[in-house]
Amino acid sequence: MGAVDVAFNLLPKYVRLLTVHKLAKRISRKYYKDLPQPRVFLEEIHIRNCRFLPDRSALVRHLPENGVGALLGITDKAFAKEIVSHGNIKQLFLLDQRTGPKWQEEMKQVFPREIESGSVQLGAYGEGEAGEFADGFFDWVYIDTGGAYQRMKQELEVLDRKVKNGGLICGGRYTTGEWKKWFKFDTIEAVNGFCVEKGYELLFFVQAPDMMYSFALRKLS
Repeated sequence: MGAVDVAFNLLPKYVRLLTVHKLAKRISRKYYKDLPQPRVFLEEIHIRNCRFLPDRSALVRHLPENGVGALLGITDKAFAKEIVSHGNIKQLFLLDQRTGPKWQEEMKQVFPREIESGSVQLGAYGEGEAGEFADGFFDWVYIDTGGAYQRMKQELEVLDRKVKNGGLICGGRYTTGEWKKWFKFDTIEAVNGFCVEKGYELLFFVQAPDMMYSFALRKLS
């Protein structure tokens, strides 16, 4: 705990609460005034089949069986390992911006047999590179590349073509931000706008202890 934290905790409780309240209002005005587009709210048609799941482990169990999937952005190797162990997958593509020898060696240590057999594939991923796969190639994809609006919007639009009809487009950071680090995400705005514009439903809302919720979308029939 730093000196500023110690000094702040010495203030009377009502002063601390008032300070936090005023700071939250200023942050809210700053960020929501400059949103890249007006906030979009889902309608009943987009949530009528939605199920709450307790955690991402439950989401893994609901991924299409014997499917071809991809993780875009490998920020959590444990999650990737859980998918391989319990996801009943046919093939998994691990796509990341880090594609150098060090990263490949790290992945080979985590998935030695799977990479050797070809059930796990390593590849590069940058903005728009998912477009190199054939249309309808994936049964599901999980996006974990950050919470920036334009990037999330672009990724969702590409995956609208690359994930087969009836498949799942999933992702994390479906929340307003990571406020311990004073960092705002635009995932909600991008995902909700995509659902309304392209005709998708929120099939799963995945809870998380740190409030870093996940989502799973499916094309409306």
